[in-house]
Amino acid sequence: MGFLLSPRRKCILEQLSENGGEASVEEIISRILALENKEMNYKSRKSVYVSLMQTHLPRLEKEGIVRYDKRLGKVILINLPDDLKMYVETVDKFDIPWSVYYLALSISMLFIGFIFNSFALIVASTIFGCSSIINIFTQKIKIKNS
Repeated sequence: MGFLLSPRRKCILEQLSENGGEASVEEIISRILALENKEMNYKSRKSVYVSLMQTHLPRLEKEGIVRYDKRLGKVILINLPDDLKMYVETVDKFDIPWSVYYLALSISMLFIGFIFNSFALIVASTIFGCSSIINIFTQKIKIKNS
């Protein structure tokens, strides 16, 4: 399921899921540009279009999840297995990923542990904090390599 680590692929599947299983390439491009907070000019649209056509759509087609109808310029959701539905979550402009949320929570727990001089809370928050940091860096590495 490493193919879903790309935010653009997640965005494609989210768009298709919300549109009844079908979306135009233009709709997908607009959504990706909004997700990435990029200008909707010709250069940006072309860059996203090229990455869709050369990388992301072929990969999703290979996995048997989508079909691209060149004649209509539409992407059609063929099969989104139930176990993949939970992975189709993109982070909107003002949202934070769960791993960052848990990191902030563990830092808060660490301060509370120091305030109340609780060794167990300090240890637990350190373990959760390290786990969150590892997850954040692992996701960044996987996204770069996908």
